[in-house]
Amino acid sequence: MTKLDCPTVAGASRQKKREKIPATTWALAQTTESPSAKAVLLALAIAADADGEALVSQGALAFQTNQSIDSVQRRLKSLIKDGFLVRSREANPFKQTPCGYRLQFTME
Repeated sequence: MTKLDCPTVAGASRQKKREKIPATTWALAQTTESPSAKAVLLALAIAADADGEALVSQGALAFQTNQSIDSVQRRLKSLIKDGFLVRSREANPFKQTPCGYRLQFTME
């Protein structure tokens, strides 16, 4: 039996996916200024918890969206300016912790 066949692992995986569906569904429904901004928004939605809080580094976002870190930084600024997200926590380079971003979505 592989790990994927194990009911507890599969069940835990399904539970995590269920928690992320509202954020990803919301992100997909948004109209952003560019496809690259939407890619960053979607990557943040995938990383977000049930409250919309995403702790992910700009390097990880760059890798996930196939963009440079400079491009990701520009996209994050535009997404914040356009009201799609807010920065909820500053990065701490000494502790190697990423910025926190909170998606501005509401459940209806």
